[in-house]
Amino acid sequence: MRHFIGHREIVTGDDTLRFALDLWLGPGDETPEERAARLDAGRQILADDPDLFDRAMHLVTEVLDHVATDVLDRAHLTATREVTAA
Repeated sequence: MRHFIGHREIVTGDDTLRFALDLWLGPGDETPEERAARLDAGRQILADDPDLFDRAMHLVTEVLDHVATDVLDRAHLTATREVTAA
């Protein structure tokens, strides 16, 4: 059986998680009514899959760790270049 949320096919748990994150974060140019509908859909997804919140938090921490590591690596590279140039 195939599962869909709107026009998106949900194949794996990660698909559900990505869709849910899209719902919670939303676009920046939505109307108040669109925002309310988006948040309601996000709440319904959480109600249907109670473990989803923990998986979402795990994914968010992984992404933040990756981004922070990349930023720190770039800052270190910039500082090294400045010291070498001086």
